[in-house]
Amino acid sequence: MKLPNWIISLYNSLVQLLKSCMKIFAHFKTIKDDPGKFILWLLTSVILSLSTVWLPSFVGMIADKTGIFEKLMANNPFIIFSVVFLSNAILTAVNYKGAGTTNFAVAMRGITLVITILYLLLLSSIIPLKMISDISLTIKTQFILLSISIAIGIYVYGFREATWESSVDEVRAQQDREVGQITDRANNIANDGNEIAL
Repeated sequence: MKLPNWIISLYNSLVQLLKSCMKIFAHFKTIKDDPGKFILWLLTSVILSLSTVWLPSFVGMIADKTGIFEKLMANNPFIIFSVVFLSNAILTAVNYKGAGTTNFAVAMRGITLVITILYLLLLSSIIPLKMISDISLTIKTQFILLSISIAIGIYVYGFREATWESSVDEVRAQQDREVGQITDRANNIANDGNEIAL
């Protein structure tokens, strides 16, 4: 007995959905190809850049001064860091020669950069709050926005190289071959060898 067409159609739809999701992260090949460069970038871009927060806090803790961290956080330093961090991430991702070899890669870069720029505008609108009305975000809110900024920065990091763009087509072709093989096998299976219809 042959599998019903709706099961095969549902299966093919799920496989296509998974393939599309995998393509969204294809540019992480940049990180996979040179993890040392990525870790060095992460350490210098995030940890050293945030030294304006953690170093005074550490010194204040050693000097037994209380409230230094709270005073630092009143100026929204994570927001300011996020704006600078994402601006740099956009610049290095856009300013790469040889990028945009496939339509999918161009679309992915474009959509990601538009979303990042919109997020930057949101962050930039928070900065005047302190100057105009002396409003500071809570530490928790700043940390959440910082985490989102770092996640976006890591995502955008993959666009620094164009080598992943050709791999999108290679991965798609390989996945299409595998889907074809699985679909052919599913169409040919009538029972499991023990006379039980599937």
